[in-house]
Amino acid sequence: QNIFIYGVFNSPLVYSPRWAELLPEYLFIRSLDSLDVIVLGNFNAYHESANTTFLLLMKNLTAGTDADFERGSSPEVDDLANIYSGPILTVGMFNQHSESQFNTTVYKIKSLEKHGRRNIVAINARQYVSYIGECATDGVETIGTCINPKLRRNPHHRCMGENGGHTDLVAWDIAEEIRNLLVRENQKTWVG
Repeated sequence: QNIFIYGVFNSPLVYSPRWAELLPEYLFIRSLDSLDVIVLGNFNAYHESANTTFLLLMKNLTAGTDADFERGSSPEVDDLANIYSGPILTVGMFNQHSESQFNTTVYKIKSLEKHGRRNIVAINARQYVSYIGECATDGVETIGTCINPKLRRNPHHRCMGENGGHTDLVAWDIAEEIRNLLVRENQKTWVG
């Protein structure tokens, strides 16, 4: 099928003012426009990362670079839409405090639609909480039991569970929306 999937996780380049220039280099591609679709998640902010290993990692990785994790901002959907004309799928985070960020993303997408951009879709990763509950596991690399994170003080992951979990459901949504975006994009090419 000639499918390539590139992933950028926990990379300091998104905190650089030159992220748009650095990203194609990081992925070893000529330009972002050579990609068929981009799935954009949320990037952790400095103020959300207090007392985490992620904070230490970013401080170490950004030392001596122009990436400013503490005061800089990472790209959002409108920033990406300004430099990439292909389909974009945004996916929110599971945690409660990022709901307002997801709502802001949806607002930005609607604004882009008013200006003619029709190939951007958002998935709310919290849409299944009312069915599954607000549970998570403290097993980071194992299949854990889904427990209420309020009962414990240590960090939890929503991506684990004996019978799957939030991310399994969202992964299916992502696959379906990528397909929908690509079908629409191909129809545009065939028709016009």
